[in-house]
Amino acid sequence: MLGPAIPSPVRFDPQRREWVFYTEKDGEEQEIARRPPQGLDVETLTGLNPDDFSLPTPVQLTLPCFVA
Repeated sequence: MLGPAIPSPVRFDPQRREWVFYTEKDGEEQEIARRPPQGLDVETLTGLNPDDFSLPTPVQLTLPCFVA
């Protein structure tokens, strides 16, 4: 735990797929820990349920140069 009174930046590293925790020391950010994400899915991150979406039927459009 980082401590409730000290706000510390937390970022996600998409290259390594890890949460990166930082602390400030002498005005500089210093990495203190890396942890893998756990229990995250699309609905948790975005609030959207992918099962609620359906793909519409594709429609082929005619180019204007081929219309008489």
